[in-house]
Amino acid sequence: MGLCRASVSDAEIRRFTERSSGDASDTDGQPVRASKLERTSQTPCNSTQMSVIGIGVDLVECARIQRSIDRFGDRFLHRVFTDGEIEYSMSMKFPARHLAARFAGKEAVSKAFGSGIGKAMGWRNIDIQKKESGEPFLVFSGPAEAFAAKRGVTSALITLSHTEHHAVACVVLEG
Repeated sequence: MGLCRASVSDAEIRRFTERSSGDASDTDGQPVRASKLERTSQTPCNSTQMSVIGIGVDLVECARIQRSIDRFGDRFLHRVFTDGEIEYSMSMKFPARHLAARFAGKEAVSKAFGSGIGKAMGWRNIDIQKKESGEPFLVFSGPAEAFAAKRGVTSALITLSHTEHHAVACVVLEG
């Protein structure tokens, strides 16, 4: 495992170390130089560096998804969710909570891409699956897959959570 150095400008160093007196100094009162800050800002990282392409987060009310299921039924489910997402969620005690988390995940993906759902990608082009461990992961297909390739996405991370009333998802796209 290598070490990554934070890239820090002189202005950032001054802002980072300024005290109320306005001096850029360390705890011992000595001026702080870039090399000292760089030494203290090293963090472990993988040998291959990736850049964050986009971050997206979304929060959904579970009752909103339940109302859509009650009002539109299978038409809503099959327009928004993949067969696997429907099968998994419907097998749970409270399906709307799991569907709400996946809905939030799809919205978070579109925000991370900065595209929204529609022209660039459809709801069902974003599939949220689970590993055996329970960890969710993303599978893009069709226009979403092409859009990810065009943007240089090499990794898409997602996390989901829900309570009785709300579901949240966060997505990080790396490339």
